[in-house]
Amino acid sequence: ILFGWLKVTWVSIAMIVGIVFVSTFLAVALIMNEEELTEVNCKNPFCRLFIETHDPNADMPFVPDVEQNYTPIPEDEKNWTPIPEAEARGEDEPVCYSPACKKKYAEEADQGGSGTSEYEVKMNQQENLMDDINERTKVVIAKIKEKEAEVNKQKILVPELKEKWLDQKNDTQGNDGEIKSLEYKLKQMKKAYRDAYDVAETSEEITEAKRLKSEYNTFLIEFENALEESQEEIDSVGTYESDYEEAREALELMVEELRELRDEFQDLRIEMFKAKTSDQFINIRLSGTCLVLIENGYPTNCPTYVELKAAFDNTDPNFSGGFSPSESGNDIRRDKSPMQNYWNYYQQLPNWKIITVDPDAYMMTKGMLIEITAHHLKLKPDPESGIDFDKNEIYVQHGMSINKTCSHATVSPDMELISLAVKQFFDRCNNPEDDWKKIEARPIYDVLTLDKAYNPLWLNKVLHGEDYMENRYG
Repeated sequence: ILFGWLKVTWVSIAMIVGIVFVSTFLAVALIMNEEELTEVNCKNPFCRLFIETHDPNADMPFVPDVEQNYTPIPEDEKNWTPIPEAEARGEDEPVCYSPACKKKYAEEADQGGSGTSEYEVKMNQQENLMDDINERTKVVIAKIKEKEAEVNKQKILVPELKEKWLDQKNDTQGNDGEIKSLEYKLKQMKKAYRDAYDVAETSEEITEAKRLKSEYNTFLIEFENALEESQEEIDSVGTYESDYEEAREALELMVEELRELRDEFQDLRIEMFKAKTSDQFINIRLSGTCLVLIENGYPTNCPTYVELKAAFDNTDPNFSGGFSPSESGNDIRRDKSPMQNYWNYYQQLPNWKIITVDPDAYMMTKGMLIEITAHHLKLKPDPESGIDFDKNEIYVQHGMSINKTCSHATVSPDMELISLAVKQFFDRCNNPEDDWKKIEARPIYDVLTLDKAYNPLWLNKVLHGEDYMENRYG
């Protein structure tokens, strides 16, 4: 008992001793330094490793002696790696599958590393192309707005010039009548003063004749002035007419330039659509009519999916799904893919063109589609250039049709034409249209056929009689 108030137990004593021991240990540790640790007073292996006087591999008997067991490589054979390496990844296998891997390679590429994958290179090229098209589109849009303002201004000017020209023309026609009236009056005054001279005998008559001549000369000056003013008005009418014609021609030229700019804008829109749309996937499918004909065993020229798969399909069944017999057994159908978002596997190598026969719904929207019809394809002629009435010809496109955006093709059931469509999609439709567009010239109408079509035989018999029918149709 301390002072009769504080009780000290054995637990308290132990705690006090522990505190004193820890404080002493820390104090000693703080005053120790590296120079005081030597091999003599540092027996612990970790302590000896700390003062860098001991090699931990020296006490390991299983570590080989590199100096004794290593055979130097001859100088003439040092061009190969002594340690064999093997790359498990195939040449056509993607580098990355996950977003994290893509991000890693993108970061290394930004830092100047060697992690730029084919996917990233393709994406950079696509972004640069889209930026270039976007800049050109901005320029064309600015030109279109400027040209539209010029056209609107010219459209206001042309009617004004026409109105001035017509008004001046009407005024000139009125002045022409006045000039003729003045000319007639001038002739009458001239005749009057000459007749006065002819019959003058007295001084009063001669004076009157002189007065008439003086009036004639004064009126002659007025007539010449009026004639000059009329000629100026006639000349001004010609000027207004020429200004009006020039304004009309300028307006026509502006409208044509505006049309060309709008066509250029539409071409840029198509380029932008192609740039942002993947050209990696090419899909081939049969039309609904072909499927019905094949499934029911009807005669048809449609190729089967068996033939199309053997000729074109290069997908991996582990990702896109394999093929199984159809319900009737006359053809095959693609199975459902065992993977979700399986197209990401192919997108790692964007230069790898994937041709999918019988694609699923999403793949059809993702890539370019070739649809095979059950009959030979014929398209109606173009309203502007598809008909020539002078030659009695109509120009019909047949065999194959590709839309402007190079995203959809309709092809006749012909393997050669299907191959040609695949080639066009491989080249992103950059080949001339003459390479694939087939145009055939046909007569617009035949006289005999037209007579039969619009005048049936019974009507011709009524109109012309039996003799006409015998001579006409035999």
